[in-house]
Amino acid sequence: MVSAAGFAILFHGEVTLADGCPRPSLAAAKSFDAGVNPYSVAVGDFKGDGRLDLVLPNDTSASLYVAVLL
Repeated sequence: MVSAAGFAILFHGEVTLADGCPRPSLAAAKSFDAGVNPYSVAVGDFKGDGRLDLVLPNDTSASLYVAVLL
């Protein structure tokens, strides 16, 4: 589990965003496909739009999954 900037990420073949971290919240978490065998995560404003983005490297397909959901 990684937490930063108001969300949490859990790896089980998907990425789960939960509002309220580090403060507790009763809001439902939202899960999205993270590609095949994600093994790491990078969080930052990669598109320069002022919003956080996720990049998840893939262990088996030598590809990156980019989530622009934030």
